[in-house]
Amino acid sequence: MIDLEWIFAPVMPATIQIERFHSHEETNPAAYDCFSRGRELWHRLTKQTNSDARDLLQRAVELDPNFASAHAFLALTHGLDYLNRWRLRSFPSHRRTRRNS
Repeated sequence: MIDLEWIFAPVMPATIQIERFHSHEETNPAAYDCFSRGRELWHRLTKQTNSDARDLLQRAVELDPNFASAHAFLALTHGLDYLNRWRLRSFPSHRRTRRNS
């Protein structure tokens, strides 16, 4: 068996920090549930599952506004819409806000 520990040793402390940072222990349990289900749906990469994922991730953000991972995956749903041109205006409220400012 090959010992690969020397390769991964420099990144291990960072990995431990990331896992601690992303711990869902401090997250609202209902928000984490919505996030988990939304993340799973997003990975299927279809128009319908992306839309369903957005709804769940939006709910997660509403339940826990400080849940950064939910915000990140919510942004990914908009990005997937944009890349696939599934929705003509994925960010209409942001565009209106900038024009009115």
